[in-house]
Amino acid sequence: MIQVKVAWNDPNTIYRAHKIGSRNYQIRKSNDGGTTWAICTPPSSVTNNNSNRVKYIEVDDENRDKLWCILMGGQS
Repeated sequence: MIQVKVAWNDPNTIYRAHKIGSRNYQIRKSNDGGTTWAICTPPSSVTNNNSNRVKYIEVDDENRDKLWCILMGGQS
């Protein structure tokens, strides 16, 4: 599963959530329209060690650097 979201107020800011390996997921961010990407996956300590299984992502409509995530599995 791959999700791509473009920031509402900056089309050069793009987020991509995708599966890596058999159980792990990763979130990446681009500030240059997709030319380069940086990992911005939250640490396992924040996601209750659930392998960051991203189900849904959404970019805040006012702050391009704020990403909302719904994760599968148990987390606090």
